[in-house]
Amino acid sequence: MHKTLRVISIPYALPQFLPIWGDLEGWSRDPMFEKYPSISPYTYCANNPVKYVDPTGEELINSYQEGWDKAKQKLAEAKQAFDAFGGNRKADGYKETKKNFNQAKKEFRKIDRPYQLVKEAMSDLAKYNPGLYVQLDELEDENENPVNVYVEMANLSGLYGQSIVAVDNLVNRKFQSKYGENSVVIQLNHVLFGDDGQTLAHEGGHTVYDVKKFLKSLQYSQTYTGGHGPSGQDTLNPYNNTNDEHPSGRNAWNNEIIYLNNVRRAKNER
Repeated sequence: MHKTLRVISIPYALPQFLPIWGDLEGWSRDPMFEKYPSISPYTYCANNPVKYVDPTGEELINSYQEGWDKAKQKLAEAKQAFDAFGGNRKADGYKETKKNFNQAKKEFRKIDRPYQLVKEAMSDLAKYNPGLYVQLDELEDENENPVNVYVEMANLSGLYGQSIVAVDNLVNRKFQSKYGENSVVIQLNHVLFGDDGQTLAHEGGHTVYDVKKFLKSLQYSQTYTGGHGPSGQDTLNPYNNTNDEHPSGRNAWNNEIIYLNNVRRAKNER
């Protein structure tokens, strides 16, 4: 279910069936090129399309990406240092280097699991509800300010997931999260519900509506807590919730249904 005033979500994976990659009639610059002066603004995905994806040229965020990159680099360096001993256990520094290598492996495994779950959820969303993926990827508030959407895993008691949308005040309504200004969050509970892509479709629907219609969503939430009305409480069958009295809830269920329909269609085509 959903908690109003909080949102978490991240656009990170590549929508596999987007009809257009960009300007196919000529070269176009990456709109984020000033952040990376060492890379040509006409280079796609830092010249490494196998590792990176970038459907719009705007910033996409996996909440674990930075930590995962650091842990992977640390593991590679620790392995190189350990391999340099060639198995010579009597050499000076062997035990300490082995200890550091084991610690690096432990740290990498710890962050790799949630990182891969988020990555897979984003990939599934891009595949089975590409329209919502693009909305999250290009999300803007009512004043057309870009809003970054972060996705992370969380152990939520009794909840499949939640979107976290918070503002500094009701006048300026600048969205803020632990990741900084102009950001919101989507949390996924893999332990309670295995299809994180489906949960992301639902919470992403909340997120898009709550960011674009914040005051209206807040108004409805005074009557219908949790982002859903009385007719939107069937968590086992989303198709029974299309008359949800809360518009944020309706958008969440409708996007989840789009996801489910495309999953079933893909299975039938196999």
